[in-house]
Order: sequence, then structure tokens, then C-alpha cells
Amino acid sequence: MRYALSCAVLSLTVLAASVHAQWTLQTNWPQCDGAVFVIAVDSANNVLYIGGEFTTVGAEARGRIAALDATTGAVLDWAPDADADVLDIAVIDGSVYVAGLFTNIGGQPRNRIAQLDASSGDATSWDPNADGTVRRIARVGPSLYIAGDFNTIGGVVRHRLAGLDFGDGSPTPWDPNASGNVFDMVLHNGLAYVCGFFTDIGTTPRNRLAAIDLNSGSANAWNPNAGGAVTCLAHDANTIYAGGFFTTAGGSARNRIVAIDAATGGATAWNPNADNAVQTLFVHQGEVFAGGIFNSIGGQERPGMAAVDATTGTATAWAPAANAALYAAAAKGSLLYTGGGFTTTNAQARAYLAVWEDGSTAIEAVDPDASTCMITSDGVLLFNPLTPEAHSIHILDMMGRMVLSTRALPTIDISGCATGQYCVLLLDADGAPLFRHRLLKP
Repeated sequence: MRYALSCAVLSLTVLAASVHAQWTLQTNWPQCDGAVFVIAVDSANNVLYIGGEFTTVGAEARGRIAALDATTGAVLDWAPDADADVLDIAVIDGSVYVAGLFTNIGGQPRNRIAQLDASSGDATSWDPNADGTVRRIARVGPSLYIAGDFNTIGGVVRHRLAGLDFGDGSPTPWDPNASGNVFDMVLHNGLAYVCGFFTDIGTTPRNRLAAIDLNSGSANAWNPNAGGAVTCLAHDANTIYAGGFFTTAGGSARNRIVAIDAATGGATAWNPNADNAVQTLFVHQGEVFAGGIFNSIGGQERPGMAAVDATTGTATAWAPAANAALYAAAAKGSLLYTGGGFTTTNAQARAYLAVWEDGSTAIEAVDPDASTCMITSDGVLLFNPLTPEAHSIHILDMMGRMVLSTRALPTIDISGCATGQYCVLLLDADGAPLFRHRLLKP
């Protein structure tokens, strides 16, 4: 399509920025005395929740669950004290929902799932009562959805997946009936994407990956058919990322990590190729953070944890050199929170909890030249000319969060982007920046 030269052109400014975050380890945060399995952020109240197998955080006694100031790392007074491991935490409508292996938490008997008061840490009367491990909690509308190793919930048979009434915790009719343990679940576009050891969902054969309708409880046609156990999931836009022990998924050879089209179930071209199991995934600012027992991923040596470019599949420059696996990650503003089984990262003692700050988020203008990039009045970003070395184009907001990532094309439709300033980055095949500009979209 041709665009008239009379179209309005916005002024652009060259940026001193890189496409990938520049993570610096923060050494003032408290350490734990045991592994951290889950991290959840309550951005509205600036609280960071962590769960795991620890019994102290910093100098404070905290039985497997704790709350910290999300900016300073100060350990807050909130102390529900679980009697066994905490595996998932979800902050929903001002309450803290917790899942794991525990049978007592917040001062009350609660079998593996509980609702906690966000102020006191006390367990509320909400009590679904699972007979086995609960690994994941998520909400859509009036229902909570849970996944794990259980076979009954509230005295009702529900094999490893269940829906719960958000109000009273009673089981809903939703009953997919997984044939094996479910390790992870993400809710997206009216579906529960699940992974684990199962080979059937209800009467439908599904090897370790499935998409289940949130209304009917039936598996839909999505069928990546993983060739080994799948232990973790993450999603971004129309992509489902999966990690585990498999060597095939989505109809292609994929070693332990794969990106799958959320509609078709086919593997995309993205292929970081981990040399051992991937146990956790987290997508943030155009990067896929992976943790596990691998030593190399994305073409680089990255023991235990790594960040992989979401477009190219290559490992970024971030090399935390952890001495054990990453199990959990979350982010708020310029901070990245990581938890796991490690006791050192970046050649420094960081027991089970490490926090990183992105030094690249403060973007400064250095040159007003904008001769090769412009935006048309109908919201199309135009490169004139597009250099032959161009491989990919990334558009970030001014906090460094990825808004759009695509292969390099002479024209990119950004009409769907909100009004504001953006950073435009043009990269070569090795991820090196060819061109950096700031644009103001009206």
C-alpha cells in the first residue's frame, strides 16, 4: 500500500536505549532460609507476597508465606504462618488466596487452599477443603479455577481441576476430569490452558497440554501433543509458552521449551532449545524469563535462569549465574523479583530471593534527527528506507514495556496503540540496534 507524502509526520528523537532490560542485582533486599516457589505483586498496595518452604525472611520468622514492601523489601507484619509449602498466591478483590500443601494457615485448619485477610493474615470462613495439593488459583467472573493433584474438593469428586464459587468456595459444575496431575494453568480468551502429566481430559485424549472451555469443561480442538511432561505455562497475546521435560510439542521438535499458537496448537518458529528441564516461565517486556535445571538455553550458557528474546529465541545479555533453579518471577515498574532454590546469583550471596532493577527504563533523547522514520496520519509507521540489515522491530512504552514486536517491514500499523510516547527500536539478526527513535502518537 502506498502512503501520500502529504500525510502528517510526527517529529521523532533518537534514543539512548536498548531493546533488552539492563538488570542490576539489588543487595539490600532480605534473604530467606528456604526456597521461594511463588511471587505475587499487589501493585495497588505496593505489597510483594512470597510463598515457599522458608521459615524466616530476613530476621523475621515467617512460616512459608510473607509480605514485603514492594519498593524497599521491608518485611511487613503480616504473618499467616502455613504449616507446609505454599505454591501459589493470588491477590483478588482485596483478599489473598493461597494454595499449596498446607493443612493449617492463618490460624485455622485449611486443607491446601485458603482465603486470607490482607490486613490481619487471618484465614476467612472461605474453606473449599481439597484432599490433595493445589498448585494454581485463577479467577474469571464469579468463579475461581484451581489445578493440582487433588481428587475431591468440598467433598465432591473433582480430578485435578475444579471450578469454585467465588463467594462461598463450593464446587461449581465445571469438571474437566484430568487423568493425571496438573502442574500449571493460565486463563485466556475463555479457555483454561493446562499442562501436566495427564493423557486425557474427560474422554478426550490430550497428551500433557490442553485448552478447556471455561463454560462446558470440555477440551477444545487445541492439541499440541507434548512428547513429555509439561511443568509450566505463560502467555502473551496469542502465544502460549510451555516448559518441561518434552522434546516434541506442537508438531515440531522442541527441547523443553516451546511457543505455541494459542488458536492452532502449532509450534511457532521460536526455539530457544534448552539442554535440560524448564520449570518456570514469565513473560515481561518482550523477554521470556525461564528457570529450571538447564545449563544452556537460547544458544548461551545460562545455568538455572535466563531471559530469552521473545522474537528471536536467543538469550539476552542477562547472565545471573545462579547456582540453582529459578522457580518464580514477577515484576513491578523497574523491578524484577526472582525466587527459587538458588543461594548465589551474580557471584553474590542471595539466598532464595533476588531482586533486580532495570537501568534501561529511563530513556533520554540525544539527537533530534528523524529523517528515516515517520508516522502517517492513519497510524502507520513508515521506514524510508528500511535498511537491508533490519531483522526485527520493537515498540516499547516509556517504561520500557514491550507494546509491539514484529519482523522488520517497511510499514507497521500502530493505529491500535494508545496516545503517548513510544520508543521504536530496529534490530539486526544478532539483536544489535540499528536505529532508535522516540515518537509521539497523537
